[in-house]
Amino acid sequence: MEGHLHKLSSIDLEQHYYKALPESKRCQARVSQTVPCKFSPDTLLDRVLYLSSADDEFCIGESVHERAKMARATAQVCRRWRQRALNTPSIWLGPVLSWYSHPAWLSIVLERSNPLPFPAFIPYEALERYPADTLLVILKHLPRIQHLDMTVGFRLWQMVIESKYLEQQAPCLQTFNLSIADGSERRKISIPEQENLFGGWAPLLRQFRVEHCPINLARKMYSGLQGLYLDVLHLIPPVQLLNALQNMSHLEHLHLTRRPGNPRFIVDTPDLPPIHLAKLQDLQVSDSASVSAGVLKNLRFPSSCSIRLRIYHASDGRYLREIGKQLRNSLSEWGCEPLTGRLILTIGATSLTFTVEAPDVDQASDMVHPHVSLAFSWESDTSSSTALLSLFTLIAPVFQSCEAPPDTLVVYSDLRLPTQMRNQFSKWLRKMDTIQSLELHTNAAFSLLKLRLEVSDDDTSLETLSIYGSFDEDEEPVLLPFLTDLILVDVNFPSERRRYWKRLMSTLKLRQDTGYPLMLVDFVHCVGEIDLRDVGRYVAEVKKDGEDYDELDDSDEDTSGCDSDYTIQADSDIE
Repeated sequence: MEGHLHKLSSIDLEQHYYKALPESKRCQARVSQTVPCKFSPDTLLDRVLYLSSADDEFCIGESVHERAKMARATAQVCRRWRQRALNTPSIWLGPVLSWYSHPAWLSIVLERSNPLPFPAFIPYEALERYPADTLLVILKHLPRIQHLDMTVGFRLWQMVIESKYLEQQAPCLQTFNLSIADGSERRKISIPEQENLFGGWAPLLRQFRVEHCPINLARKMYSGLQGLYLDVLHLIPPVQLLNALQNMSHLEHLHLTRRPGNPRFIVDTPDLPPIHLAKLQDLQVSDSASVSAGVLKNLRFPSSCSIRLRIYHASDGRYLREIGKQLRNSLSEWGCEPLTGRLILTIGATSLTFTVEAPDVDQASDMVHPHVSLAFSWESDTSSSTALLSLFTLIAPVFQSCEAPPDTLVVYSDLRLPTQMRNQFSKWLRKMDTIQSLELHTNAAFSLLKLRLEVSDDDTSLETLSIYGSFDEDEEPVLLPFLTDLILVDVNFPSERRRYWKRLMSTLKLRQDTGYPLMLVDFVHCVGEIDLRDVGRYVAEVKKDGEDYDELDDSDEDTSGCDSDYTIQADSDIE
């Protein structure tokens, strides 16, 4: 017994002594128990060094910290190990390479990893303690950097320009992301431009992103770009940008953004030689109507290209008409298979958005269905109803020109539509006879079930009808004759005011009486008194939050023996 206790105490003492050793001594002790340091083959030693300190897919959590220390420890075991470790650049590109390290140690690690290429995704927080020293140490190795991503302040950017490290050639650089953090807030300060960027030589450069910093894109080294993301349109004249795009025939993604500025600022872009971007897949422009119209009219891209436009300070005018003309040409070839396309209408107090979307990948279809979005915004002091009416009247017909239009209409609304707007909406809806599914989000959108519809050619003959009300004999008796699904999202049916529920019931009854009944009604995140049994009298299928409701599977009494009225109540309705 005493011998056993003595043995345990010896083992425990040995473990405490082993933990007290420095990292280099522990590494030497572990290795001496297996293979003598002086007699291990070079190939085996190199493999041990790599596996013990390089990065891999299992290097997570505490393992990252341990492997970071191991690279330094293996270089301190003995003279032979140190020589092999210093001559193995790969172990110095693992967890030991941290942008949060002291600039002196970071410089040593980068020198030891030479000449291997490495990515430099530099967090903004890593530049808080030693911003200039850390960044300049990294940029000194620009010829080896594959991916450079940095967000810097205005003063630090000035120091980078003065160092001229970005004027080195970048033969390995594939992506470059630069953002001046406080450039958008300091409008009175002129942000300097980096001249002779990359020495004019970056043959592998494929993605280029710049925010709040002027840039000269006229160099030939940008001809191989596949992605161009610019948030500097307020610093680059549109004509200069379009001329630079002439040499970028391989572009697949083009994002152009200008921060909102003076609403009276207008740039009339002249007609330039057509810019053919045959490989373009994604076009995004966020700018004024004049600049966006100038970009669209000079670009030539395939019909499969997705388009996202955001127009600031929107108002009716020739620039919006030109944008509508360009989008009409693009949508004329838009099409999707049945039950896949969605037309989304978003109405806000100072914004209006039209979106057409379909599955990104549909190998079974030969139709072209890119994502097309057009968003408008205007100043809050502008009459919301006037701006909304003029923009809707101008743009809504554009989204009726699809070759194979979508079958789902989704409506979001933050405000109740004025009478004139409801009239225009009903006229537009009468031409959307391919709609089979209707989604109404919020009570404001649900109010569209009650519209003032034009029932004759006489403008003075107006009658307040339901959205599914009757028309002239030579027309369809209901709006949306092929509608089968109605989905209500975030609609409140309060118990004290039942007019919303009565409006829904009258709508369902009208469609059933006219021979156009709905097949499905789904209440998603709806609250209030919702009687699913009443709805089931007019439609074939009723759902609540996507789950089926079958009256045949429910009894009039629940498991507690009390009668069930199939009513869902909000918490505020329960006392």
